[in-house]
Amino acid sequence: MAGYKSEDFDYELPLEKIAQYPLVKRDDSKMLVMSRTDAKISLDRCVSELPSFLAKGDILVMNSTKVVAARLLGRKKTTGGAVEIFLTEKTLSENAFKALVKPSKRVREGDVIILNDSKEELSIEIREEGAFRTVKFLNRRRITWEDVDKIGSTPLPPYIKRKADEKDRERYQTIYAGVPGAVAAPTAGLHITERIIEEIEKKGVQIAYLLLHVGPGTFSSLSDDVDKHRMHAEYYELKDETAEKINSARKRGGRVFAVGTTTVRALETCASKEGFLNPSSGWTEIFIRPPYEFKAVEGLLTNFHLPKTSLLCMVSAFAGRENILRSYRKALDIGYRFASYGDAMLILP
Repeated sequence: MAGYKSEDFDYELPLEKIAQYPLVKRDDSKMLVMSRTDAKISLDRCVSELPSFLAKGDILVMNSTKVVAARLLGRKKTTGGAVEIFLTEKTLSENAFKALVKPSKRVREGDVIILNDSKEELSIEIREEGAFRTVKFLNRRRITWEDVDKIGSTPLPPYIKRKADEKDRERYQTIYAGVPGAVAAPTAGLHITERIIEEIEKKGVQIAYLLLHVGPGTFSSLSDDVDKHRMHAEYYELKDETAEKINSARKRGGRVFAVGTTTVRALETCASKEGFLNPSSGWTEIFIRPPYEFKAVEGLLTNFHLPKTSLLCMVSAFAGRENILRSYRKALDIGYRFASYGDAMLILP
């Protein structure tokens, strides 16, 4: 079926239901469990119970991207006016990044920005597509994401209505984050703890890691005509050994569980029609929405997503739009917390 509109993926989400802080313990979050087979729902589970839903031979795939402290605050060198620069992507130049700049109308090409609490200076270069600019660090010939991480602050999502603090540097990050480059967290992974990983491995469940650097497009609203929506490209890597590990598990009859929609994007980008994975790397613009035939993923741990977003489209394609919206309403009724720091949903094969 084609012809979906953005309102088909809408529901009423009170602002107070959007989690503003994480729980003290990552795996204390509630976990709604739904079956793709019959749409039955269990509302009284907890993320700490995740290992009990996996079986020997299954494989759990997670995204090892690391969120960079990519939000920079500074002032214009000429006027002293406050400026916020949100770095979103490293360019081919060794000292330049693509960025979103606020206030965009008051910052022009050639302006120099002095960063707060730092000796760094940036120049505003060319305007990119849409609201993006290219910004260039002037004090260095080469700057990496690791360098940025030392001078910026955690880029919390726009629906978290507070300033980031030092605790967010740890909690808006998975415990297995390894490769810097994301400007938003793969949030389903925020629930995973070392204990959960240990219990899963003791059961004979394998764990595999791939990479997808989550970009700012993850927060974009859907186009009114869903078929015309275009995703922002995100960089991914699926290595040979990871693809072979997942393919081998599938051949032995194991089920493939993905932690988060970003993991699903990478897996489905690399999947053949038969469901086996071809190792590759590059930029994916895959947009998964109903109807979609999933090739590489059978189970999914995910968070509760905002209305009219591509993330809600994806989980609707995975478990059925009506089933997802029904489960969201039930979760809201009993006090589940939504979005990045909120509770989780496990969709079983």
